[in-house]
Amino acid sequence: MAINIIIPISLQRYTGRKKYIETEPGKLGDVLRDIREDHPLLVDKLLDNKGNIKSYIKFLVFPPGNKSSPLSSKPKEFLKSNDVIKNDQVIKIILPIAGG
Repeated sequence: MAINIIIPISLQRYTGRKKYIETEPGKLGDVLRDIREDHPLLVDKLLDNKGNIKSYIKFLVFPPGNKSSPLSSKPKEFLKSNDVIKNDQVIKIILPIAGG
């Protein structure tokens, strides 16, 4: 029983260049606290000093499906801290893009 979190390239330096993190299902806030042990710098980039998800960070959930290409299905919704991530779901971290 696990979920996969897709790590954007700009945050992979905080995961040892891992593209995915596999962890146990649960509420998004709890999942982030659980992965803090192995990836504290990553979680520090996602949560504010009160432990809340930073307002500009989004988490997109994809339904369970084709594990070889999890993004082949349409995303379901953006998650909030109390939303439950179910087994085999794929979560993608969405960061803001700046330009000028």
